[in-house]
Amino acid sequence: EETKKWIEAKKQETDKLKIEQAFLTQILRADDQSFSGDDRLSVNVKKVLELLGFEVTDVDKEIQTSIRKEDFWIVDGNYFALGEVTGTEAKNPKVTEYNGLLGRMNTILKRKDIPSALSKKGEIKGILIVNHDRKSNPLSRPDIYTGENEEIVEASLEQGISILSTVELYKIAKAVKEGDLSKIEARKIIKSGGRIKFEANTG
Repeated sequence: EETKKWIEAKKQETDKLKIEQAFLTQILRADDQSFSGDDRLSVNVKKVLELLGFEVTDVDKEIQTSIRKEDFWIVDGNYFALGEVTGTEAKNPKVTEYNGLLGRMNTILKRKDIPSALSKKGEIKGILIVNHDRKSNPLSRPDIYTGENEEIVEASLEQGISILSTVELYKIAKAVKEGDLSKIEARKIIKSGGRIKFEANTG
């Protein structure tokens, strides 16, 4: 009887943990077109970024307008980035996703919807977060913007844009939750620009 109670308690503990961490695995499968409510990609990406210590503002909730804006404002101290989140079944995201984010970075300070406190953060950065090839096993997905789109990665370094797949975001968040990476280091990696790659320390 004691053993049965212990097994049941462990099962409940495991089920609770799965629910609490569901947002981590959701960023590997969702987009904002096929999913709704709390299952949407952007909702769960926001949770992961906040887990890592970023201050994240959902622009859609702050600004009621029909004009297309970025998904998030992402802040870490003096670091201020426009965040764009997208999901696709394609192995490479569309170049228009990158170009759209770059265009909004170049015009944001001219907009009236930007609080003065944010506009004074300094240089505007960008984070493009993509759940690409989303119906494939995350371990078999290619790097973002490879092949003929490799020039996008080179340009992103110059423009201060971090290109981050949800696979890499998942790896980073998992390392933080397991105590192998500090939140400060995690944010530093994400803010570094270019195509973000994270290799866990297995030593």
